[in-house]
Amino acid sequence: MSAAMVLVGLAATSLVGCGSDTGNASLDSSSGAGGEGSGAGGETGSDSAAGGAGGSGECAPGSGCCAEGEALIQIDSAQALTELAEAECTTIQGGLSITASDVANLEGLESIRTITGDLEIVGADSLEGVEGLGGLESVGGSLILANNAALSELSGLTALSEIGSESEAASLVVTNNAELATLGGLESVTFTLASITVSGNGALGTLEGLGGIPAAESVTIVGNQDLTDISGLSELASATSLILNGNQELVRAELPALGEAASLLATDNPALEALAMTALASVSGTVIVAMNASLENVDLRSLMEVGGLTVADNPALQELDLSELEQADSLTIRDNESYPQCEVDALDERLGGVCDDACSGNDETASCD
Repeated sequence: MSAAMVLVGLAATSLVGCGSDTGNASLDSSSGAGGEGSGAGGETGSDSAAGGAGGSGECAPGSGCCAEGEALIQIDSAQALTELAEAECTTIQGGLSITASDVANLEGLESIRTITGDLEIVGADSLEGVEGLGGLESVGGSLILANNAALSELSGLTALSEIGSESEAASLVVTNNAELATLGGLESVTFTLASITVSGNGALGTLEGLGGIPAAESVTIVGNQDLTDISGLSELASATSLILNGNQELVRAELPALGEAASLLATDNPALEALAMTALASVSGTVIVAMNASLENVDLRSLMEVGGLTVADNPALQELDLSELEQADSLTIRDNESYPQCEVDALDERLGGVCDDACSGNDETASCD
C-alpha cells in the first residue's frame, strides 16, 4: 500500500476504513521511526481496514468510521485521495488535511458526514471546487482554506452546519485563495466561532455565505482586493475584536446587528465611503477609524461608552454620528480636513474635555449652526 496517505498523531495507532466489511482498503499509519506502531495495544502500519486494536477512540468494523484517536489523515496526492475514497468513511475520527497539488476535485469523498478534528485544505493548487464534500455536515475543529490557487467556489459545502461545537468554539480561516469569488456554500453554518479570518482573497467580492454566524471572538477582514461590502455578516451580533484593513475596493461597511465589541479597527480602506454600526452600544476597548481616503460618513449612533475613540486622517469625512456617546476615556479626532472642528469641540465639551490636545486639524472654517 502506498505511503502517500499518512496518519499522524500521538494517540493514533491505526486507521480503520469501514465502508464495507471486506477489509481490503487498508491505509498506512506512522507513529514512530520506520513506521512501527508505539501505542499501547496498537498495531503496526500494516493494519487492514477492518482491523484495529482496542481503545476509547476505536472505530468498529463496518461502522463507517475512519482513524482512531486524535489523528490526522493527510491527502497529499491523487493516489491518497483514491485510497480514502475506497475506504468509504462516513466519520473521520480526527482531522483531514488536503494538500495534494495534483487533485482538481474531491470526487469520491461524498460518504463523509463528520470530521471530528480540523478540516484543512491548504496549498492544493489544482483544486477548483469542493463538491466531493457535499455530504459533510459537521467539522468538530476549525475549517481552514488557504493558499489554494485555483479554488473558485465553496458550493460543495452546503450541507455543512457545524464548525466547532457548542462547548468549544473553532475558527473559520479563508486566506490567500486567488480565484475564490464567493463564500456561498457556508450559509448553513450557525455556530458561534472563535475567529473568522478572511484575508488576501483577490477575487472575493462579498462575504455572502456567512450570514448565519451570530458571534465570533475575533473577526479579521484584511487585504481582499475586490471586496466591496461586508453585508454577508449581517447577523453578527457580537465580536470581541473586529478588524477591517486594506480592502482596496470596500465601499460600505455596515453591520446592523453588531451590539457589542471589545475593539473596532477600520483603517486604510481607500474606497470606503460609509461605516455604519447602528446597534453598537458599547466598546470596552478602542475604536479606531483612520486613513480611509474616501470615508464620508461614520454612523455609531447608538454608541454610549467606549474606552478610547480615534477618528483620524479621513480627509473626506463629513458626518460623524456619536449622538448617544456619554463616556470615553480618551478622544482623538484629528486631521479630518472636511469635518467641522466646531463639532469636535462640542463633543469634547459634552464628554468633559477628554481630548487633551488630540483634537485638531479638522475644518476650522465650517459652521455648526
